[in-house]
This record gives sequence, structure tokens and C-alpha cells, in this order.
Amino acid sequence: MTNSARIHERILDAVTNAGPRKHGLLLLAIIALGFALRLYSLVAGQGYREFAIGDELAAYQLALELLAGVDYAWYIGQPTFSGGNVPGPLWTLFWLLSYKLGASSLDGEMFVMMLLNTLFIFLVYRLATIFVGRDYALLTALLYATGPWPVYYSTGVWNPVPMAFFGAVLFLALWDLTRHDNSRSIFHVAVVAAVTPQFHMISVFYYPAILLILYLSPAKLNRKWFIYGVIAGTLVYLPYLVGEMNNDWENTRAVFGESMDRSYGVVKILSTPVGVISNQIGRWTDYGFSGYREYGDAYFGSYIVLLAVNALSLLISLVIIARFVRTLFRSLRGNWFSPKAAFKAHPAVLFFGILLILPSLLFLLTGHNYGSRYSIVAFPLLFILPAAFLKNLGTEKTIRFFRTALALMVVFLSLIH
Repeated sequence: MTNSARIHERILDAVTNAGPRKHGLLLLAIIALGFALRLYSLVAGQGYREFAIGDELAAYQLALELLAGVDYAWYIGQPTFSGGNVPGPLWTLFWLLSYKLGASSLDGEMFVMMLLNTLFIFLVYRLATIFVGRDYALLTALLYATGPWPVYYSTGVWNPVPMAFFGAVLFLALWDLTRHDNSRSIFHVAVVAAVTPQFHMISVFYYPAILLILYLSPAKLNRKWFIYGVIAGTLVYLPYLVGEMNNDWENTRAVFGESMDRSYGVVKILSTPVGVISNQIGRWTDYGFSGYREYGDAYFGSYIVLLAVNALSLLISLVIIARFVRTLFRSLRGNWFSPKAAFKAHPAVLFFGILLILPSLLFLLTGHNYGSRYSIVAFPLLFILPAAFLKNLGTEKTIRFFRTALALMVVFLSLIH
């Protein structure tokens, strides 16, 4: 093993075998690193997203119209869906709140969004402690703090940007109610499930997964707090219902009255999870290979270096995802017709499997074009998979290889921004 590889492995050792006294300091250091990378991304890139500009300008316009008292602005949102808009004003209100917190400037608002997504690293860490333990939760936090996809989607005033936060809160609450009888977390599940479609309608595809987990859960459901959550979630939509009744259900008819074209782009739903946990930066450099080549030549001396590291990262990500799918199928072996027994025996594996696979399968059936941003809500779960993979490796030789490879990826992730 080269000296460089030994250094990288010692870095990973420090993260995955930290003593109690170092643990908190390492977590703070990881969050600080995540903040530095996100701040640099914001300063260098100015929050620019070529394919988000239209949505961001429309959100700004709708916020101004809401303040001006325009009729429709108080009950429908900016994000478009089918032939209409999402039901409800919560994204607009969130946009206005972050704008006010940012000293009533767009630069300040982008900083607020970036800061919130930096603090969110702790939520990812908290979720990871449940499934992989405290030490490997630090590795999850490190990968999330340095990953190009989380960093890229941490800035800007685009409606998908807050979705990872909602995903983490939802997953924490949903897991808690599967572990404890009469958990009041069902209230938070119901409220988050109601709120998120007003930010992005991809949330609706998680509803069947949530209901399936509630059905399979061995814990007793707290019916009282479930009813409270349903009532609170319904109240969130009162402005929309009142507005639509007063306007002949115009937006609702538009949403259901226009069919969306089918697209081969739907197959991206199969490759996106692999790309998300890798350091491959998608088409952000350009729509063609020329921009990727220019970027690699400028920052790494040759695009071949970037291409080689990206290829290795994608291969590792593919192995991690494939290993998880294999583990999921093994957990279901002999229990295909008794899923409750399978969930009781392997709760964490089925929890991840249901939430990562079922929404994707349902979207796949629509045949509509799939955007990588639709996966943001699942980022907290996806970034736990590498740590879980590393923790459960068998032989010393493979452990050493993947530890070194992941350590190199972390160093490269910090440079790629």
C-alpha cells in the first residue's frame, strides 16, 4: 500500500473509529467542511442553475403577487404540475420567509437556503446513527457533506432544494413509529406527507410506501395522533379548497385535464441512485461531452483523470446499490407471502427497500421524464448505503480495498467543487 493510500485510510479510520471525546469534534469539523464547500459553491457559482432559472423567477413573481394580494397567489403554488400548479401556497410562504431572513435580498435568501442545507448534515447524521451506529454515521455525514449532488442542490431558491430536509424528518418519524407502540411520530408523518406536495409533487409517490410500512409495522399505531395528523394535514389544504371552490376548480381541472407525454427519460430513475452517491457530476458542466472535457482539463490537468475517478466512483456506487438489492431479496427469501414476518425479521432492510424502490417503480409506470432532482427527498437514505456497505464487508482484503477507495473518493469530492 502506498504512503498516500495509508494516509487516506488513516483518515477513514479516524472517522469510523473515533473515541467519545473526538466524536463531537469530528462531527463539527464535518459540518464545517460541508459549510465551506457549499459557501464556495454559492460564491463561485452564484446559485446559478440553467434549468432552474424559469422556476426561480416564477417563484419570485408569485411571491410578489401574494404580497400584492393577487387572487390566485394565496391558494396555488409556483411549481407546475401537469397542466396546472401544485395545490397550496406553502412553497411561496417558505420562499418569502427565507427572503426576509436573508435581509430581503436574493443573495441573502440563497445564503439562508445554503445555511439550512448545511445544518441538515446533522439530520443525516442523526438518521444514520439509527441504522449504522454512531461511528459509521460520521462517515455518512462526511460523504453527504462532500458529495457533489448534495452540495449542488444546497444552494439556489428552487423548490426541490428543501426536499431533503423533509425527507429526513419523514424517515426519522416513520422509523420511530415502527419501533414503538403508540408513537406520536405518526402525527409528524401525516403532516410532512401533507406539506411536501406543495413543494414538489414527487412526494405523492411516497404515499403508498408510507402506507405499506404502516401496514407491515409490528408496533401498535397511535390512532388518536394519527387522526390529529390527518386533521392538521387537511387544514394545510383549506386555502386551496376555498380558492378552487371560488374559481370553479380551474387549477384542479387543469391538473387532471392535460396528459403528459411519455418519455424514454423515465429510465433515468434506474441509474440516478448510482449517480447520486458517486462523484460523477451529471450534465452540470454542459449538455455534451465538450464541457466535461474542458472542465477536466482545466481543473485536473487532463479530463482523463476526472473520467477515471468518476468511472471508479460509479463502479463502487453500482456495487453498493447491487449489494443492497441482493440483501433485500435475501431478507424476503421464504417470506414473499408473509411480508409482515419479513419486516419483523429485517426491519431496516425492508424500510430502506420500500422507501427507495416502491416510489421509483410507481413513477416508472407513468412513463414520464424523470429528473435527477426528483431523488432529493431520498438523499438521506441513499447516503447511508455506502456506510452500511462498508460496515458489513466480510474479508479483510475487500475491507482494505473499499476503505482506501472511499477515502480517495472523499478527498476527490472536496477537490471537485
